[in-house]
Amino acid sequence: MKKIPKFVQMLQSNPNLPSLNLEHLASVDLYSARIDDCYRAILCRRGADYILLRADKHEKAYHWAEQDAGLSQSTALPVEPYVSIASGKLEEAAPTPLGKPEPSTTSPTTSPQRGEFFHIGSIHTWNELKEHFAWDSDKKGYYLPERNSRIVCACLRAELNPSAPWAILVGKEPPHLRKAELLVREPSPIPVFIKQAVDQWEYWGHFRFERCEKDSEKMRPVLPENRLNDTSMILYLSEVE
Repeated sequence: MKKIPKFVQMLQSNPNLPSLNLEHLASVDLYSARIDDCYRAILCRRGADYILLRADKHEKAYHWAEQDAGLSQSTALPVEPYVSIASGKLEEAAPTPLGKPEPSTTSPTTSPQRGEFFHIGSIHTWNELKEHFAWDSDKKGYYLPERNSRIVCACLRAELNPSAPWAILVGKEPPHLRKAELLVREPSPIPVFIKQAVDQWEYWGHFRFERCEKDSEKMRPVLPENRLNDTSMILYLSEVE
């Protein structure tokens, strides 16, 4: 399942992110978390670590957890290897029989910004992106390029946005605030790219603005130390299939 690595990265960055919707189940050590609108993860907590046990459609995941978290024979999406979320180390968990993944029901995309040029995990240079989107040149707020006063994509760096692509931390300078306002008003989903190395931007999918958080007390628990004093708001995004 392509979304598992992104889900793991997000949980590693902050398990308390609202979009994860981490919930304690009836069992002492079991938790559920949101992967997307259809799929849930079942996790086992060991101290500060979360062990990924299973990823499946919403009802199947909860049914598996309720019946028997270690011995269920129901078909699940392949999740290999089991991952200790907090430490990033591989740990063995109760074995889950893995069946054939269910065929994807995602309909072919018709967005003019997608297609052969972009696919999950594809790498692009800055000049390739600039040429493709034909964005207006600007020196500030370049992480949200625009064309004709509309945001055309997001180009994010993990050290400044550790919960990307599900959350964008907006600075306090006027150009950054202006970009945030444009994204809030943008009706269409935008492609999100995350920097992996020098001039290497990885496509993570199309995302739509979901909500904005400006309350400093609510933001503080989810902000990394290097962004505590320069963040004006958090823009939460949701992935579009």
